[in-house]
Amino acid sequence: MGAQILTGLVLAFVIGYAMKLFNRCDAKNTKWPKFFTVVVFAIIAPIASDLSGFPESKFIFIIFYGYMCFRQWGDDKPEHELAVFWMFCQPMLFGTVGAAVLFDKIEGSQIGKGLIVIFIGVTARWLATFIVTCEKKFTYKERMFMAFAWIPKATVQAALGGMTLSEAQRRGLPEYEEYGQAMLTTAVFAICITAPLGAIMINTLGSKWLDYDGDDPELLAKHGMTEPREGFKPKHTLKKLAEGDLEEDKKELVSEDVPVPDTRSDLLNGQKTNAVVPDDQEIELVKQIE
Repeated sequence: MGAQILTGLVLAFVIGYAMKLFNRCDAKNTKWPKFFTVVVFAIIAPIASDLSGFPESKFIFIIFYGYMCFRQWGDDKPEHELAVFWMFCQPMLFGTVGAAVLFDKIEGSQIGKGLIVIFIGVTARWLATFIVTCEKKFTYKERMFMAFAWIPKATVQAALGGMTLSEAQRRGLPEYEEYGQAMLTTAVFAICITAPLGAIMINTLGSKWLDYDGDDPELLAKHGMTEPREGFKPKHTLKKLAEGDLEEDKKELVSEDVPVPDTRSDLLNGQKTNAVVPDDQEIELVKQIE
């Protein structure tokens, strides 16, 4: 097992690092080559690992290969192309898992035990998410929302739920088929319960517990708003303070406790305001105005 995990890690990091070669070309011309490369390796890896006698390597390889691709490509990754491809793959994945469940072989005790396992798992997941997001930049409502947003579980359960049953049948181990059937049943119930529950919680709580804290007109339009939510006042940029009427801007500052610059030169001398950190072009603009 250790050798299989190590093999998957090494191959993932080596091949993933080699994806850096795409950065030598224009990012606009590499979207589709990157997409086909990722898909080819995603298909070849499971087949090669099974044929080579290292069946566990494929899981480690796929996870860390994807991570390495992200590290090498950043925002130039073929995110949209992969999302469209995955949209067509989902029905096949979940359909085959659902078809594998034999309801006539499910015992009532299995359902009860499965629901208990799901409840314990979801509760632990909720608490863990709420605890790890304990930072000043998040409110309690935002932390609780993130915890509820992590409730849905489907993809991993669909991919791995039937593996024990499939392996037991392949090796002719009837004593393990019962355990495999129980695991598959629990995975299917986890999908049926947590996926819709999580979607409902996200759609319901998102509009109540989260606020869009920006003033971008395009983003406001996407949220069906023409101006920021009540109680929110957009932060000033250095460019606005440099070009606009400072006296009017002073009245709109978010907090009265924040020192307000009396002159534009105060901005260049490090006077603390609600302005966001300026870039070099904005600093140069203020210097020109001075």
